[in-house]
Amino acid sequence: MVSIKRWNEPEKFWDLVEEWTALLKSLNYQNAFMTSCWLGLTYDYFAKDEELNLFEIRDEASRLVGIIPLVASRVNGEVTIEFPSWHGFGHYDFIIDQKHRNESISEMLRLMRGNYVGESVHLRLGPMMSISPNIWPLEKSLKEMGIAMEKEEVATLPYLELPGSMDELILSLKPADRKKFTRWVKRAHRLADMEILRVNKPQEMDSALDKLFHMMQLLGKEVDLGVEAFLRESARVLSNRGAFEIFYLKADSWPVAVAVVMKFDSVVHILIEDVDPEAMGVQAGAVLFVHIVETAISEGMKRIEILDEIEGFSIASLKESPLYILKADMN
Repeated sequence: MVSIKRWNEPEKFWDLVEEWTALLKSLNYQNAFMTSCWLGLTYDYFAKDEELNLFEIRDEASRLVGIIPLVASRVNGEVTIEFPSWHGFGHYDFIIDQKHRNESISEMLRLMRGNYVGESVHLRLGPMMSISPNIWPLEKSLKEMGIAMEKEEVATLPYLELPGSMDELILSLKPADRKKFTRWVKRAHRLADMEILRVNKPQEMDSALDKLFHMMQLLGKEVDLGVEAFLRESARVLSNRGAFEIFYLKADSWPVAVAVVMKFDSVVHILIEDVDPEAMGVQAGAVLFVHIVETAISEGMKRIEILDEIEGFSIASLKESPLYILKADMN
C-alpha cells in the first residue's frame, strides 16, 4: 500500500529536492527535465493561473517512491491536466519506482477525478518518450475507469548512446558517418587554436549566456524576455548542482558557436546550440558538438540527447525516440 498526498504549494518542489533526486537516480529512465529544480523553475516562471497538483507518494516505511508533477488550467469551464513544463524544452514523465508504479498511477487518477467532480477534465501529458514505462500502466488504469487513451506522436528525439571511448563510438557508426565524424574530430583538433571554453560556475553564467543571446540575435532569432530570465535563473541554480554548463568555441577571441548543456546522472542534453552565421563554412557547430561528445565520454556519460538543430551537423547513425502526447477525456 502507498500513501499519496496532493500538494498545491510550489515550495514543495524545493522541500523534496534531496529525496526527489535520490529517487530519480534510482530509476532506469531519467533526465534533467524531471528534476525538482527544473520543474520548480518552469512552474515559477511560466505558470499563470495553473493550479499545481504535485502528488507525493510514499510506501509503508515512509520512503519516497513516487512523484507525479501536474498542473491544472481552466479555460471556458474545461480543466486541462498537464506537466508543469514550458513546452519549448525537454520531455517529461512520472517519477515512480517499478514496484509501486501501477498502484500509484491508479490512485493518482482516482484522486484527480475526485478533485474535479462535475467538471470536464482532459489529460494532455507530454511530451513523453515512447519508451516510458509509465505509458502502459496509465492506459491500463484509465481503461479500468472506462476511459480511452490516445497517443499522438508530436516529435522525435535524436540521441546517441555513448560507449567507453571516442574510438568505440566512431566504430559503432555507419561507414559514411564514420568518415564524417572522423573528419570532424580531426578538424576539431586542427582548430585547437580556436579554443573551446567550458563554463560551469554560477558566477560565470550570465556572461556566457550574453554570448548565446547575442548569437541568437545575429541569426535573427527573437529572444523572449521571459525565456531569457528563466534561462539565467536556471543556469545559476542548476550549475550550482553540476547540472548546467555552457560550451563555446572562440575564433580570434570571438565566440562562433555556443551550446547550452544540461546533465543528470549519466544523461547529457544539448538544450541549445547556435552558430555565428559567418562561421557556417568551417562547421563550427559540428566541431563544438564533437568536443561536447568527447567531454561526455571522458566523464562516463552514457547517452547524449540533441534537443536543438545544430548547424552543419547531420549523421544518419543517430537513434530516434518518438515523443508522445497522451490524451484522455475523464468526463
